[in-house]
Amino acid sequence: MKVKIFGTAPIKHGLMSLCVVASIGANAQSAIGSKTALVTAFDQYSAAANQGSLSAASELFEKSRECLLVRRIDSQMAWLQSDKNSFVNAPEKDGPLLSSHIEKMEGARKRAESSRAMCQGSESKVTAKNIYDVALTAARLGDNSASACFMASPWTVANADVDKAKAAQYKTAAEYLEKHMIEKGDWHFVQAMAIASAPGMRYGYAAYIQNGDPALQLRYSMLLRLGVAPNSDDAKNLDRAISILSDSLRPEQVGKADEWAHDMFNRYYVSQSRPTVLSACDA
Repeated sequence: MKVKIFGTAPIKHGLMSLCVVASIGANAQSAIGSKTALVTAFDQYSAAANQGSLSAASELFEKSRECLLVRRIDSQMAWLQSDKNSFVNAPEKDGPLLSSHIEKMEGARKRAESSRAMCQGSESKVTAKNIYDVALTAARLGDNSASACFMASPWTVANADVDKAKAAQYKTAAEYLEKHMIEKGDWHFVQAMAIASAPGMRYGYAAYIQNGDPALQLRYSMLLRLGVAPNSDDAKNLDRAISILSDSLRPEQVGKADEWAHDMFNRYYVSQSRPTVLSACDA
């Protein structure tokens, strides 16, 4: 069913969905430069990755998630075009917000165009279901970005399409990454873990990779708070989230979370650059 962007409650949901994809396309720095169709090199990349090549695994992961993103952008652009009358007749008060989203969507469209030749025909090789394998292979070989994306699990897979054997493997891998990746000092992974530990319904492979835990979410939120710029919008948003989480937990849990966050920050993150954009995964 088509969701109208303007009206009552659906307006926020519609604009939020539009904003997520638009912001990814507009803000992300794409490293995809090759015009060679991924479908022709997919098997070679995969074979090299399975033999232990980090460069091949990373290249395959980056190009695969780029192609999935291009499809998402195309889907949102088609939706935007189908509802163009709604935009024309939008209430005046929604004008500035709408203009901002349309501008971002134009940036996303340009990004999609730059990768379209590379992604042509990739639908048979690159799916939301199999990119979990691609991401995990790269993560195991040391790709921090793939590790963060795997934990953030942004690719939607229907429950009916879940391979239970793979799901068990993903669960074990997620437990390992959660334990060991924190030492890498990677802010994207911290953000991914804040997402992975947030409460909520999960579907597909995310239900096996992620586990809602307010105490764990508080730990990662507190660590993120130590890294973001003071007085920034991110800092203010994190302060609100931390306050809500703290109110739902026992004082000793809050104290342990604060102690853990400061310990991790001082050991692994104090020398890292501040995270400029809180993004777990450009996907």
